Formats: sequence, C-alpha cells, structure tokens
Amino acid sequence: MIEKSVCNSTYFYNYFIYSFKTVTQLNGFNATCPIKGTIYLPLKNPDNGSLICDYGTTLLQNNTQLDFNPELLEALSTANILCPNDGTACGDPTGTPGSSSSSITSNGLDAYFIAVAPRLNTSLETQYVNKEIDIETLTSSSYNLLEPSILVMPRTIYLPKNAKGTLKQYFSVLNLNGASENINLGSVSCPTGLNASGALSGSTAGVYTCTYSPGNSNYNSSHFFVVVDGLLEQGAKVSLSLSDAAVVSFDPDFTAGESHEIYAHISGGSEKEVKFGLKLSDPIPSGWNLTPVGASGEITDISPAVNVYYFTIKPSSGDRKIKLFDVVTDGSATGAVVFELVTPFEGVEFVSKTVSLSLNGTATVQRKSLSDIPEENKTDSIKKWIDYPACPDNTTEWVEAIGVLMLLLTMNGIVQ
Repeated sequence: MIEKSVCNSTYFYNYFIYSFKTVTQLNGFNATCPIKGTIYLPLKNPDNGSLICDYGTTLLQNNTQLDFNPELLEALSTANILCPNDGTACGDPTGTPGSSSSSITSNGLDAYFIAVAPRLNTSLETQYVNKEIDIETLTSSSYNLLEPSILVMPRTIYLPKNAKGTLKQYFSVLNLNGASENINLGSVSCPTGLNASGALSGSTAGVYTCTYSPGNSNYNSSHFFVVVDGLLEQGAKVSLSLSDAAVVSFDPDFTAGESHEIYAHISGGSEKEVKFGLKLSDPIPSGWNLTPVGASGEITDISPAVNVYYFTIKPSSGDRKIKLFDVVTDGSATGAVVFELVTPFEGVEFVSKTVSLSLNGTATVQRKSLSDIPEENKTDSIKKWIDYPACPDNTTEWVEAIGVLMLLLTMNGIVQ
C-alpha cells in the first residue's frame, strides 16, 4: 500500500515507484494532492529475464489522481539514475537538470498524441489538442488560438544498416493548424552513427532520437526515432539475352530454319537462391520448337505452369551466364515469339526483361485506289484521303524527287 506523506501548498513529493510486486492500494492521492511522477511495473525481471506474473488489482481510495511528470524522468536520466537498458552501468551524471542529452522521454513513450484510426469525420488538428483547452471553463472570450506547428511522420523509422538513399526520403512533415512547412527547406540532426543528411549506407546499429528543424523559424522542431539493425538483402540483377557473351534482346537477321539459345545473365552475388519466372508467347506459332533446359548445375529446379516456367538458381558469389531455353525453327516457320521475365521472383532485380525473336519474311504490295476499298472497311482516316488522286498505273517511277542535288537512279531505287 502506498500513502501520501506530505501534501500541502509548501511541500510535495515527486514519486518514482518501481515494483516487481502488485501495488495493492493507493490512498489519499486526490485532485488536490495527486501522486506526481510515474509508476513502473516491469514485465521481466532484469536480473534473470523471467516474466513477472505477480500483478493483481490495485485498490484506489475515492477519486485518485496520478499526474505523469516527464521532468522527473529527465532529471533521473541526467543524474544517471535511469539509463538505457544496454547492459552497462549508468556511470557518472551526464549534466545538470535542463541540459540532459538523454533519449529517455515520456517513460519510453512518444510524447505526441497521434490519431491512428479516425472515427466518423474526425481529423487530427493539433498535437496537443487534449491538453490545451478545458472545455468546462471555455467561454466566448476565454479561448486559446492554436498556433501552426509541424510533426514528423512516421514517428519511428526502421532501417537496415545498408539502407539506400537519405533519411529525408523515409519521412514526411505533417503540417498542423495551417502550417506550410516545406521539407526540402528544413534540416535534420541525428547522433553519431546515423548520417542525417548524406547516404545512409554504413549506419551503425542502434536506436536514435533525431530532430527535424523547420526552414520556417515560426514553427517548432519535431523529434522522431530511427531504429537501425540488420542488413538489406542485395538482390542479384538478372538480364535476359540471346547470347552467352553479351546482353542482346533482338536478332534482326533471324530467318526460318535457324536456331537460338536464351540465356539469363546474373550479375551480383546472392546469399540465397535466385527465383524468377520466364513467360512465353501464347500461342506459339507453327514451326517453332521451344525446349527448356534440364535442372542441373546452376539450375536446381524448373517448375512449368501455363505458358510460364519458374527457375530456381543456386546461390553464388559471382556473375553467371545460364542457358534457359533452346529455340529451333523449321523452314516453314513464321511469326514471332517473346520471352519475358515475370513475377513471382525472390532475391532478384530485373534489368533487361524481354527477348523477341521475329522471323524475316516477304510481303507483296499492290497499288490500288482508296475508292476500291469496300465501304464497310473505310475508316475515318481513309475517308479523309479518298478524294486524292491515285498513283498512275504505269511502269514509271513511283516517286519523283524534285529539288537541289537530287538524282533519281532507278525505278523504285535509291534517291540521293
């Protein structure tokens, strides 16, 4: 049981109550004599890490009032009575009250009140809306004008040690009460170990309290938290190609009766298996024979589906060129086929996603007047030109070029 000791206009106590056991009763702490400070009941025993399951019900005498006191926690932190739980001793005090560099605030909780799920048509208008106005004493003349302010969102950012980009790319500034802060004009400061303005790659694992200072000095600064740990898996880069020597996605001289091979160029090592799908044209034109390679060597598994083959490539630390398909055409083959890298994929970044194979062929062109086109086939664009004269039906030139330094060499030939 906890009871008040001294409570009058001259003396008061700040309470920091830390208990492994149930606080069975709080007596005498009313609105005129609140318990000012904080009560902390840990979930685990710090000595052995075991869960504490002894918590029960606390009886409150009449109308009990508890006021959280963040200044008390700051003072205890400054004196190194409280310190981050990193397994080391607190050591000597870090400074004087009011100048603490401690990261302990609001008993480990964010001091801002954030609307997580709005109800009805409610929206967040101020970060301290539930502290600023006592509606019981509000009159037509007694009100507080809410000042413009800003808030960094999200409040906590989680990053790997090799994160890409800069810190500003991972948060935004929420303008409150008419503020119009531009994030590009503000600056960020963070403790040593986390680059606040340059590349994030190479950050040191830890929990950081950073501060965004607005470009507009009329607005408040906003602190936020960054947790850095682990590594981002660097995916291998995959390109699809017709050749094992270079990335070539199209053969302009491919003719019927020829063959080709489809390769995956994998650059950058991967500690995990590389998985990707290879989609084929549908339907496959006649005269084409597309055959996947067997699962062996670098390829550990091939799973066929409808017009898609899923390849699993074993981990490797170096660059690789792996054959995926054999493409064979006979002399009567026509048309084209397309190979395309598709999802789902794991541990991979696509660079060159498609390979197109189109057979060379011939086409016969007959000159006719637009008026010879059946009426049902005349589009708006055809109707626009239908009254223009048709090309004369003779054996002379199709096109006669007139101009300076031009010479017509032969019929249907080259114009220079």
